[in-house]
Amino acid sequence: MLAALVALLPLALALPGPSGLSISQLKSTGCSASQIAAPLPSNQSTLSVPAGQKTIYATVGRGVQNYTCTSGTWTNVGALANLYDASYLYDLFDSQGLADELPTLAFKYLDYPDTSGLPVKLHHFFVNTPNATSGISAEFASASNHALFSKTGSLNAPTNATINVPWLELTAIAGQGTLAKTAFRLQTVGGQPPASVSSQVGAQADSSARPKALN
Repeated sequence: MLAALVALLPLALALPGPSGLSISQLKSTGCSASQIAAPLPSNQSTLSVPAGQKTIYATVGRGVQNYTCTSGTWTNVGALANLYDASYLYDLFDSQGLADELPTLAFKYLDYPDTSGLPVKLHHFFVNTPNATSGISAEFASASNHALFSKTGSLNAPTNATINVPWLELTAIAGQGTLAKTAFRLQTVGGQPPASVSSQVGAQADSSARPKALN
């Protein structure tokens, strides 16, 4: 999935997963992401999993945050990212206490838009908000489905908030796809704009995160 993880996959295929199955057996039996919990900080109430919803996608994303300069201040104007399926790796890495490192590995070893030949589970981008005169909305799209989302919660990154973009909770916009009801952007790495605007009119900032989609 990640360049650093590619080397780990042969080992992962041999290691036992939950219920004693190997990762390759889990794939063949249809491993579900529903048991993977969103790693939300315990000392906050801004982000929360809606009652009755379970994880349907557990991914690691690699992309860029886009900014424009307005009156000497950076304004975020969307993002672009490739999201890679990590559901089979979370159990393995969680058992070793390493799951939190997945976004850091993605940031370090994977570029955007280059995928290094790895299959992309979801594409993330922004589009004009439907039925509105202004504004943009986040969209996540698979090969067969999509959904548009509005931001309903924002929490400063618990560590290095001047470097790492906020953690987000997104809620699906009614009538704009059925991919998921809720999406989270968590455990972000990078993505904040340059400290100084100077004479620049726009900027891109590399970022990585651990997105999750719930239904």
